[in-house]
Amino acid sequence: MLGYNLITKQTPKAGLTVNCVLVEESVVIKKEYYIAILLDRANSMPAIIHSKFGGMDIEEVPKKDIHVCFIEPKTGIT
Repeated sequence: MLGYNLITKQTPKAGLTVNCVLVEESVVIKKEYYIAILLDRANSMPAIIHSKFGGMDIEEVPKKDIHVCFIEPKTGIT
């Protein structure tokens, strides 16, 4: 991969050159979850997005299995 041009949904259309690779020891994964904290611009507040169907292809998880919890800026996470 080193030196190659990587094109994914997260890179610009032209892609990015791979300058380094992280290598980790393999582990047995029993269950994967997905969680992200982001700014929801439509509601002008932070949101937590979570799913019990995590893993490499979170974009493929049906919308009914992805949950969004908005964080009220004045009170925070309760």
